[in-house]
Amino acid sequence: MRAPLATLVVALTIILSAVASAHWEDEPAGPPTPARDATAELHAVLDAAAPDLVACAFPSGRPDPARAGLQFVVSLDARARLRTRVVEPALARGPAASCLTRVVRRAVGRARPRLVGPAEATLTPFAALPQPTPAPASPVLIAPVEARALFDALRAAPDDAARLARLASEVANGRVLRPDAYVFVGAFRVRKVEAALTMCGMLLREDARAQLATVVPPAQRAYFLAVTEGGCGVPMIQQPTPTVST
Repeated sequence: MRAPLATLVVALTIILSAVASAHWEDEPAGPPTPARDATAELHAVLDAAAPDLVACAFPSGRPDPARAGLQFVVSLDARARLRTRVVEPALARGPAASCLTRVVRRAVGRARPRLVGPAEATLTPFAALPQPTPAPASPVLIAPVEARALFDALRAAPDDAARLARLASEVANGRVLRPDAYVFVGAFRVRKVEAALTMCGMLLREDARAQLATVVPPAQRAYFLAVTEGGCGVPMIQQPTPTVST
C-alpha cells in the first residue's frame, strides 16, 4: 500500500504546482518601469551644478568677452564613460576649461542613480556671469531688529540658492542695510561672490565695494573688483534720506 500512496502524493504535488503556476501566470503584471531619459538626467545634473560651473570664471578676474560664447560639450556613453570638450580650440586649455571638467566629473560621479548614456549636453556656462545689483532710487532702511532677523533667516536657509532669493526679494523692495551688514555675506557657504554683488544694491556705505571685497574668497576677489569698477553700494550722499521701515 505504501507505493501507491507515495505515487498519489507525488501526483497531487504536481497538480497543485501546475494550478499555482497557472494562477501566477494569470496575475496582472505591475506597471512597466519607465525608460530612463539619459539626456534629461544629464541635463538635470548639469543644471544643478550651474553655480559651480559659473564660478570657474571667477579666478581669471576680469570677464573675457571671448569666453561668453564658450561652448562646453559633455558626453556620456553606454558604459558611463564621460568626455568633455570645448568647441572653440583657442579656449580649450587653461584653468577655466580644466575647472569646468572637474566640476562636471564631480557632479556626474555623485549622481544617483548612476548616469548611463548615450547622452550629450552643450553648455554655455559663461554666457551670463553675475553682475552687481544697482542701488535703489528710493531706499528704505531696514530697522536693526529686521536686519538681525534677515541675517538669522539667511543662516537658517537650506542652501545658497534660497539665500540669494531672499536677498533678491529685499533688493526688489528697495530695502537697504546699515554699513556693518557686509558681514551678511558670511552666511553663504559657497556663492559668496554672488551674495556680495547682490549686496552692492543694499549696503548703505560709501566704501561698500572695499568692504564687501574683504569677505569674498581671495581666488574670486579679482572678479568681484573687476565687475564693480562702475560702482557698488548705496551712497550716503546724492540719494534721498532712507526711510526706516516699520
